[in-house]
Amino acid sequence: HGALVAFAAFAYWQVTAGWGLPIPVGIVIVLGVGAGIGLAIEALVTHRLEGTSESTRMVVTLAMLLGLIAAMNWIWDPSVNRTVPSLFPTEAVTFAGQRIPYHDVIVLLSAIGVAGGLRYLLYRTRSGVQMRATVDSRTLATLHGVSPSRTALRSWAISGATAALAG
Repeated sequence: HGALVAFAAFAYWQVTAGWGLPIPVGIVIVLGVGAGIGLAIEALVTHRLEGTSESTRMVVTLAMLLGLIAAMNWIWDPSVNRTVPSLFPTEAVTFAGQRIPYHDVIVLLSAIGVAGGLRYLLYRTRSGVQMRATVDSRTLATLHGVSPSRTALRSWAISGATAALAG
């Protein structure tokens, strides 16, 4: 997840500062890239790990982390400093005697919004219930008509998109 966050941050720099696309377009592209990487990880790697030992899954996860870091170093020269313009106003608001930058307030509200959205997804939608059921008992979920493969793809796409949002 952390490597995907970093990859998304570099991708955001590439599409906005590197290629000059507008910020909203860059955000949409990066969210799509994050979801796409999540889908690719599930379809090409983790799906095949079903039934393997815990140590094998840990080694493969570590290999994916190192692979993404290597890809970032190959695509973007690590010796070059990259900056992007601030998304939010630089002013601050005073709360309980403390100056808090708008950026921090917006990040906090965004995190609360994402957490609330995920809570709603997992407990109030059919897809979320299928995700929870698959985690609890893959066999029982399958008996109730849930496709664990599609559920895993959906979960990884959401995971990739939220990692990209964090980046």
